[in-house]
Amino acid sequence: MKANFLKMVFVGAVALGTMISCENSTEKKIEKAEQNLADEKMDVAEAKQDLETARMDSGEFLDLKSKWDNRINENELKIAELKVKAKDQKTEVRKEYEKQLDNLQAENARINNQILNYRVDNGQNLKAFKISLDQDLDKLEKSIAAISKR
Repeated sequence: MKANFLKMVFVGAVALGTMISCENSTEKKIEKAEQNLADEKMDVAEAKQDLETARMDSGEFLDLKSKWDNRINENELKIAELKVKAKDQKTEVRKEYEKQLDNLQAENARINNQILNYRVDNGQNLKAFKISLDQDLDKLEKSIAAISKR
């Protein structure tokens, strides 16, 4: 009888332990699911913000691209005009002058390639890109102006 009693106590303890562990496991699963849901909501909010930023950057980039394209085209025209004027120079002066103009033309093409290769969706910072590109264009335009004064 004592053995039966011990067996029943043992079976009851195992059953009680199983029930308690199931309750703890269920509560942990619920807490984990709630945390995952909160994390996913935050991820969705961040994704929406990134999408909105990309949309704004895309529109701003198109406006900037139009302005940059105009500046690059103006630079091309000025360089072409200077090349025509260079033909009136003496041979040794003309060669150096044309070399400088070729370098300016190459720089103008490099800047144009930067614009063409920029992608709004690659995470590149538009503001930093704009500042850098404007500085490059300003420097190029000053160089063209300096050469045209010769």
